[in-house]
Amino acid sequence: MTEVLNRPARAAVLTFSVEGLPARDELLVKSFVRLLKHRTAHEWLYQAQPADLRMVAEGVLSKNLVANSGQQQQALVLGSLPNPRPGYLCMPLRADELQHELDRLGALIVEARPAGAENGVNWNAEAPARLLRWPPADLVATPQRMRLATLLTGKPLTLNQLHRRSGQPEAECGAFLNELLRAGLLAGAAVPAAASAAPAMEKPDTPAVAPTGLLSRIRNRLSLFTLGKS
Repeated sequence: MTEVLNRPARAAVLTFSVEGLPARDELLVKSFVRLLKHRTAHEWLYQAQPADLRMVAEGVLSKNLVANSGQQQQALVLGSLPNPRPGYLCMPLRADELQHELDRLGALIVEARPAGAENGVNWNAEAPARLLRWPPADLVATPQRMRLATLLTGKPLTLNQLHRRSGQPEAECGAFLNELLRAGLLAGAAVPAAASAAPAMEKPDTPAVAPTGLLSRIRNRLSLFTLGKS
């Protein structure tokens, strides 16, 4: 397999969706992309439509691949014919062939982006965010970021809600969400940077569900620590 030896320190972050495959095959495709994370020329994150790249089962590809922005949306067809060609791969996948297509299509996507949209994916300000697992130490190295992470272990919060409840600047909250997103630590929705919406109005709170598990225990301990310091 060809390895990318000179990958840029800030490689473009691109998104992909998977459509029309059985659940088992969809899981395998996502696993392949994760395994190639340090080899591909770009960083690929899964999200439901709309995404930069549609991976679709043969026979279910929509004729309309034009995104709302008016740009051509790239697609990779996954079929059963053993003759891989540009835009088409045969299942079961081969890692080297998938890497080649991701790099080729990723380059086309980045080239087609408007000026100023090169830095990839931003958090969708309207989407509630919640931590999937506790971040590594370098992402929560300050008391402010520890506070933000603690809030994200509870009920999902939008960017505006996180800003108001933490008392931190909205720009800092947004930057933290973007870093968590790129690290694969958030549950929610991402959008291309060029299509990021303006900050949304805060929606009425819904009744919270009592959280369980490791994140909840960490959150409770941090809350007790904060109370003890006040």
